[in-house]
Amino acid sequence: MLGAGSWFVGLAIPTVFVGGFIASRKRLAYQWREELMDPDNTVYPPITMNDMDFFRGVSPSYQKEGSGVTLAVNENIGLYVNRDVLSVEERNVLMDEVVRWVSLFGQKIDPRKFDFYENKNNKNKENSNDVDLKCYKETSIISDHAEDIQLMKAPWGTGDRIRYEAMPATLRFLVDKVQRTFEGVGRLRHVYVEYSPSGKFYHEPRATKGFDGHDYVIIPLRSDTNPTVVTFSPLLRSKVSILQEVQENSWTSRDIDAIIPSNAALRVYGTARYEWGWGIRPCEVWFGHRQNTLKHLLNTTFVHRGMMERVKRRLLYMKPKHTVQQDAALVVLHFEGPRDNNKQRSLLLQPEILIFGRPPAPEMYEQWVEDRPTQEVVRKEGVFLFMIKNYLEMLQVS
Repeated sequence: MLGAGSWFVGLAIPTVFVGGFIASRKRLAYQWREELMDPDNTVYPPITMNDMDFFRGVSPSYQKEGSGVTLAVNENIGLYVNRDVLSVEERNVLMDEVVRWVSLFGQKIDPRKFDFYENKNNKNKENSNDVDLKCYKETSIISDHAEDIQLMKAPWGTGDRIRYEAMPATLRFLVDKVQRTFEGVGRLRHVYVEYSPSGKFYHEPRATKGFDGHDYVIIPLRSDTNPTVVTFSPLLRSKVSILQEVQENSWTSRDIDAIIPSNAALRVYGTARYEWGWGIRPCEVWFGHRQNTLKHLLNTTFVHRGMMERVKRRLLYMKPKHTVQQDAALVVLHFEGPRDNNKQRSLLLQPEILIFGRPPAPEMYEQWVEDRPTQEVVRKEGVFLFMIKNYLEMLQVS
């Protein structure tokens, strides 16, 4: 029989070794994230005042005049717009390709999600203008892992298991171009595509899963060449849930609008990646202030030098005289993010499960039911367990 010393050597030493390895990898994952969220880090390109022309803080609708709150360079939360990522020909080809991808891999929005938002909308019809959610019902999604409560069927895999050979050639081209345009984004981890036949979107801000990596890039594709406005809203803050109020004032008073011209792309990193969620308000597109609509941006003569004049000039020059198609798509590519200029993450020494976690499953997302717990539900579950459960969910979001 083995003695106590033999059992100790046989079990304790491997346990200490494995435990130490796991703890060191977890520490590395935490350190990596904290370094990228440091506002003084130098891994991302410097931001100039011209770059800040693409961003505005949201002004409340009761202010009769205004174009949003101008942001200084030190107020940038981790957003950067590259103006010329795609040529006109590349954009048109990709737009046609997205339609083909949707026919092969796309799925409609889960009916339970549409019913959830429609019920919230109907409760407030008598007090506000109705919000047309038909465009949301028509939206198709392509994803390589579970989104919300519905499974996806993109065949190329996700995370470290992504197989480029299973992707359409045009998608591989887009990924390669984004990696060359935005230096340091690292390996691709996740692909998400939304397609709207009407050209209108509705996307509620929510936390991006840690599995998806540290950076992501939003590439809007539109047949009408109009710019796209993406709104960033802080995650740990009470949000407006009534769609009519969102349409008028956005989700919170701290929201930031980013306007992405045609052929451009938006990189999201640092604080914006982990403490803010991206969304698109329903119905009419506006930038910074309710009266600063897309039509206003295109028809008003701007006397100041800045992004508005450049966007207007570019759009009016490029826009065809007879626009028939109105469809649009959003391609969101998620990447590991920068770590080291000389080498990439080791797949063996820095395993995915310890650095990024497990791929999202439908169970990880909220269920589309009334999110206000009743007294009966709390009593049945137990007050203590209910409080612990919600506290853990809050930690997962943060």
